[in-house]
Amino acid sequence: MLQFDLFGGSVALANVVAGFRAALERPELELTLATPLEEIEGWDSMWHVAVMVELESRFGLTLEPHEIEAVQTVGDVVRLIGARRALDAA
Repeated sequence: MLQFDLFGGSVALANVVAGFRAALERPELELTLATPLEEIEGWDSMWHVAVMVELESRFGLTLEPHEIEAVQTVGDVVRLIGARRALDAA
């Protein structure tokens, strides 16, 4: 499993992708760190919110609106979750 140690925490890409799949109800969805959110078929503002809510629940954190709006790629999401988990643990 691919994991990233960010700010003292570990976030697995597979867990983030699982959150995208659950929120979008697309179990076949394949994503990489470089995948732009806008290039996910059917992506819109509602999906953006649905994915972020799913990830907040999955990782037990609260994301700020400006953080949610700033993410552009799956990698941005992984880094954001890692950073928030580290802040919440401090």
